[in-house]
Amino acid sequence: MSSLDGVGRKSEIGSREWDFFAGNYQLIFSPFAQEMTVDDGTGVRRNILIDFLRSLLAGHDAQSCLADFGCGPGNLIPFLSGYKGVVFGVDLSHQALNIAAQKAQDVGVRFLAVHNKMEEYSAQKPFDVIVSVNSVLPHDRSSVREIFQSISRNLKPDGVFVSILPSYDTMIAMLSYHEEIMTPEAFRDFSERWELCNHELAVFDENHIRQCYHTPDSIRHDLSCSGLELSQDPQKIYYPWSLSEKFGYGFFPEKEEIWDWFVVAKPACVRDIALE
Repeated sequence: MSSLDGVGRKSEIGSREWDFFAGNYQLIFSPFAQEMTVDDGTGVRRNILIDFLRSLLAGHDAQSCLADFGCGPGNLIPFLSGYKGVVFGVDLSHQALNIAAQKAQDVGVRFLAVHNKMEEYSAQKPFDVIVSVNSVLPHDRSSVREIFQSISRNLKPDGVFVSILPSYDTMIAMLSYHEEIMTPEAFRDFSERWELCNHELAVFDENHIRQCYHTPDSIRHDLSCSGLELSQDPQKIYYPWSLSEKFGYGFFPEKEEIWDWFVVAKPACVRDIALE
């Protein structure tokens, strides 16, 4: 595995790239893939955020407001059918917001598009619920905290932040799985597709895009620095090996499946923040 000690190269996904992915979301490894959102026969979806959020919103009335930070093309919206409140979609891609608005219209969800960076957005009124699904992926660690700070200031004192955060632990596990079965030469060639910066928990992919991922410790720390606190320990959301193989992460059915982190947080009380 390659490891970068410092900041290294910096490249991040811009609005043009997100415009492309808006209409080609099947190209992204996502917790909204069909394998993650269908009932597995036991009454449980792998993407546990969906049913958690439905339960959370069940008692909300038409005055309720939910924001989806980094909403993309509205992948969450079909699962919000029946929600009486307003959904604000915050995203940098005009094309993604247009697709999200159409999905909302199709399922009868009231939707307002907000073309803005997550870290810069300030709503006129705070939200009851803020959701972010694999969208907190800036190119440096300080920007992670800026996004969390924006979520904190845009959330009601009794509001809830629900998120899926990309797992840095998974990248380490995935590379170790491949190292076990590959020759040193083959693994060197493979690992050049993924360079890890342990200092900032950043990942360079094969396109040299640098994005910061998360661990349970980093989640606790970054939330705490931003005026938020966990309501429960981060929980693993597992991806089936069939989906992992499709996106080049490998197929290791005898190993623990790769995962992202399901997170539920709330605003920390003023007294707790002052004591930190």
